Amino acid sequence: MPGNKVIPRDVRFWRRVNKTETCWLWTGAVNRTGYGQFSDSPNPTWVPAHIESWEMANGPRPEGDWVIRHKCDVRHCVNPDHLEIGTRADNQNDMKVRNRSCYGEVHPNAKLTEESVRQIRADFASGVRKASLAREYGVSFMTITRAVRGECWARVT
Repeated sequence: MPGNKVIPRDVRFWRRVNKTETCWLWTGAVNRTGYGQFSDSPNPTWVPAHIESWEMANGPRPEGDWVIRHKCDVRHCVNPDHLEIGTRADNQNDMKVRNRSCYGEVHPNAKLTEESVRQIRADFASGVRKASLAREYGVSFMTITRAVRGECWARVT
């Protein structure tokens, strides 16, 4: 259509950013986990906003299973200085080191507590069968197995 001006992708992107003294906060669409989403109109392909920002500053990510990590832990931050490339393992380690992972009884789906895990291990050591423990605590046989083996609830002694 004559007279329609195509707005460059980067201009459309930066229009949705509120630059504060530290983080540059994404003001556009956000997914259910809190990460900004950028759409490339007219054929919308949703791209995580922090990845778009990192790639505008650094070029395309290398081939492979690379992720763009937040150094600031603010999911809707798109400040390229707060972003770095790494592996999924790096990202998981960041969560652990920064105490941002949700595990144990604070996890919203947890059915066991540290105290119940200690009791399960003691009962199992004294001969109570895993199937009985699973019924008693309302969890699966595999949940009991993993708790007994220390594959989950490893921090509980």
